[in-house]
Amino acid sequence: MLILKSLLQTNLIKTMKSRAILEFIILALIIILSCKKVDFRDKYLGNWVFKIYDTMEVGLPLYTTLYDSSSCHGKIEYGVAFNQIKLSCSTTNQTVTINKDGVVITGDYSQITSSTIESGKFESTDKIYYKFYQRQPHQDRIITKVIYGEREN
Repeated sequence: MLILKSLLQTNLIKTMKSRAILEFIILALIIILSCKKVDFRDKYLGNWVFKIYDTMEVGLPLYTTLYDSSSCHGKIEYGVAFNQIKLSCSTTNQTVTINKDGVVITGDYSQITSSTIESGKFESTDKIYYKFYQRQPHQDRIITKVIYGEREN
């Protein structure tokens, strides 16, 4: 009788331990799956007003400068990659790579035989400055695009 009682207590303790472990795993999964991941780009998304300045200098060594400026209402949306945003309106669609602090990171232009520099940053969650510079010696031109943006109220 004593042996049977001891066996029952041992099995009961094992069952209770297994159940506690299972409950812990289920609770941990519920917590992990219910947490919303915060995307650092979220704070920049929405409707914006952009001022865009395009310059093209053609003809080395004496350049002829072609200049255009425009303003438009547009938006900032998610880009394709996890660290990209897209500035879009009627006059431009520019994909920009940023870090978590809102600073522009120069994209990969290794396929283009030119000097390409991107710079800029979000000055706040309501203002952006972006500059794209590309020298294309094989086509004898320099392209510059500057975008200022402010969030619409």
